[in-house]
Amino acid sequence: MDKKFEVYTLKKIDKHLNRIHPNDKKRILGYFVKLYDSPFPKGFDIIKLEGTINSFRARIGKVRIIYTVNYKQKEIIIIKVKYRKNAYRN
Repeated sequence: MDKKFEVYTLKKIDKHLNRIHPNDKKRILGYFVKLYDSPFPKGFDIIKLEGTINSFRARIGKVRIIYTVNYKQKEIIIIKVKYRKNAYRN
């Protein structure tokens, strides 16, 4: 059986999640759980970010989740969880 992925978040993710509507937050946390099995869970709109090597964007309603995948170490790092209007700003 394949080893599952480890999922890590940056410290600022808690702050990002506090700004998300509770219904959206529930769906996002469910998505995080699915990431343990695969960096690309079925049933979600996921695209590779242009100009990056292993960074992806998942769309859950109006919320965007930006994350990177390290295939060798089986790690996923959640970088951003924000509403679409703010997700692509630094």
